[in-house]
Amino acid sequence: MHGVGGFLGMILTGVFAGAAVNGVSGLIAGNIHQLNVEFVAALSAIAWAATGTALVGWLIHITIGLRISDELETEGLDIGLHGESAWDNGAMPEPSAAFPADPL
Repeated sequence: MHGVGGFLGMILTGVFAGAAVNGVSGLIAGNIHQLNVEFVAALSAIAWAATGTALVGWLIHITIGLRISDELETEGLDIGLHGESAWDNGAMPEPSAAFPADPL
Protein backbone atom coordinates (compact mmCIF):
# COMPACT_ATOMS: atom_id res chain seq x y z
CA MET A 1 0.00 0.00 0.00
CA HIS A 2 2.69 2.50 0.95
CA GLY A 3 4.84 1.63 -2.04
CA VAL A 4 2.02 1.97 -4.55
CA GLY A 5 0.75 5.17 -2.93
CA GLY A 6 4.24 6.67 -2.80
CA PHE A 7 5.02 5.71 -6.39
CA LEU A 8 1.72 7.10 -7.66
CA GLY A 9 2.17 10.27 -5.59
CA MET A 10 5.63 10.88 -7.03
CA ILE A 11 4.44 10.38 -10.60
CA LEU A 12 1.38 12.57 -10.13
CA THR A 13 3.57 15.29 -8.63
CA GLY A 14 5.27 15.43 -12.02
CA VAL A 15 1.87 15.72 -13.66
CA PHE A 16 0.20 18.30 -11.40
CA ALA A 17 3.18 20.36 -10.15
CA GLY A 18 2.48 24.08 -10.20
CA ALA A 19 5.06 26.82 -10.62
CA ALA A 20 3.19 28.96 -8.09
CA VAL A 21 3.85 26.37 -5.37
CA ASN A 22 7.37 25.15 -5.99
CA GLY A 23 8.69 27.13 -8.94
CA VAL A 24 8.45 24.20 -11.37
CA SER A 25 5.46 23.33 -13.52
CA GLY A 26 4.33 19.80 -14.33
CA LEU A 27 3.06 17.93 -17.35
CA ILE A 28 -0.31 19.69 -17.37
CA ALA A 29 1.50 23.01 -17.86
CA GLY A 30 3.58 21.47 -20.65
CA ASN A 31 6.74 20.57 -18.71
CA ILE A 32 7.43 16.90 -19.45
CA HIS A 33 10.91 17.23 -17.94
CA GLN A 34 9.46 17.35 -14.40
CA LEU A 35 7.48 14.17 -15.05
CA ASN A 36 10.71 12.47 -16.18
CA VAL A 37 12.50 13.70 -13.04
CA GLU A 38 9.76 12.31 -10.81
CA PHE A 39 9.71 8.99 -12.70
CA VAL A 40 13.47 8.53 -12.31
CA ALA A 41 13.18 9.42 -8.60
CA ALA A 42 10.37 6.87 -8.14
CA LEU A 43 12.39 4.14 -9.86
CA SER A 44 15.41 5.03 -7.71
CA ALA A 45 13.30 4.68 -4.56
CA ILE A 46 12.14 1.23 -5.72
CA ALA A 47 15.73 0.18 -6.42
CA TRP A 48 16.90 1.48 -3.02
CA ALA A 49 14.12 -0.33 -1.15
CA ALA A 50 14.66 -3.58 -3.06
CA THR A 51 18.42 -3.48 -2.47
CA GLY A 52 17.98 -2.78 1.24
CA THR A 53 15.42 -5.55 1.60
CA ALA A 54 17.66 -8.04 -0.22
CA LEU A 55 20.63 -7.05 1.95
CA VAL A 56 18.70 -7.48 5.21
CA GLY A 57 17.31 -10.81 4.00
CA TRP A 58 20.78 -12.03 3.07
CA LEU A 59 22.21 -10.97 6.45
CA ILE A 60 19.44 -12.80 8.28
CA HIS A 61 20.00 -15.86 6.08
CA ILE A 62 23.72 -16.07 6.84
CA THR A 63 23.33 -15.38 10.58
CA ILE A 64 20.22 -17.07 11.98
CA GLY A 65 18.60 -18.47 8.85
CA LEU A 66 15.33 -17.72 7.16
CA ARG A 67 13.70 -21.12 7.62
CA ILE A 68 12.91 -23.36 10.53
CA SER A 69 13.40 -27.12 10.58
CA ASP A 70 10.92 -29.31 8.68
CA GLU A 71 9.86 -30.99 11.93
CA LEU A 72 9.16 -27.67 13.62
CA GLU A 73 7.31 -26.39 10.59
CA THR A 74 5.10 -29.49 10.51
CA GLU A 75 4.45 -29.36 14.24
CA GLY A 76 3.74 -25.63 14.24
CA LEU A 77 5.59 -22.74 15.81
CA ASP A 78 3.14 -22.21 18.67
CA ILE A 79 3.73 -25.70 20.01
CA GLY A 80 7.30 -26.19 18.84
CA LEU A 81 8.79 -22.93 20.12
CA HIS A 82 6.42 -21.70 22.79
CA GLY A 83 4.89 -24.90 24.12
CA GLU A 84 1.39 -23.54 23.80
CA SER A 85 -1.38 -23.18 21.27
CA ALA A 86 -3.28 -20.07 20.28
CA TRP A 87 -6.46 -22.16 20.17
CA ASP A 88 -7.65 -24.91 22.45
CA ASN A 89 -7.70 -27.94 20.15
CA GLY A 90 -7.50 -30.62 22.81
CA ALA A 91 -4.28 -32.24 24.00
CA MET A 92 -1.07 -30.35 23.31
CA PRO A 93 2.15 -32.19 22.39
CA GLU A 94 5.40 -31.31 24.12
CA PRO A 95 7.66 -28.77 22.37
CA SER A 96 10.26 -30.37 20.12
CA ALA A 97 12.82 -27.58 20.10
CA ALA A 98 13.75 -24.48 22.01
CA PHE A 99 15.26 -22.68 19.02
CA PRO A 100 15.04 -22.91 15.22
CA ALA A 101 17.38 -25.35 13.53
CA ASP A 102 20.74 -24.28 12.09
CA PRO A 103 20.42 -22.64 8.65
CA LEU A 104 22.52 -25.37 7.06
